[in-house]
Amino acid sequence: MSTADLANLGDLLSEGGRTAFIIDGDEAGTEYEENLVSRGVNEEQIFRYSDWVDEPLVLEDLVDPEIYVESVNEELAYWQPEEWSDVDEELSSDELPRCSRDTMVQEWCEAHGLDPVQKTTLSQRLADKAGDGDSIVAPEYDEILVGIDRQAREYFNID
Repeated sequence: MSTADLANLGDLLSEGGRTAFIIDGDEAGTEYEENLVSRGVNEEQIFRYSDWVDEPLVLEDLVDPEIYVESVNEELAYWQPEEWSDVDEELSSDELPRCSRDTMVQEWCEAHGLDPVQKTTLSQRLADKAGDGDSIVAPEYDEILVGIDRQAREYFNID
């Protein structure tokens, strides 16, 4: 939903059946939640990372740092091979902040003369790794995803 136009929210809610929203814990997530509520979305439909930790986490922050960096570097090498070959050092997981990794990665790319990594292709690469049976979640955040899964199962009446 973060890339969906809020103007189409009414269509989603009326045509999409029962709907729930997972909200990032950063300022943009808070604003998005306020917009959802102001458009009639019920609070019980909104699940927040910030319900579990007092940090401004976004989805990318829940990914294991090593896997996240590996995927970013793979994306850069795949989509920008000539520019990537000029980079002296790959992005390292030691450089990642705990929160707002995406912002830091975009800044790193700019500082190294690279176009920003596309969220959609990076997400697909991470999904492929998860689909291969690898856990991509940082172990310290398992509880958040288990909790959101529990909330969603309750909300959708799934046993």
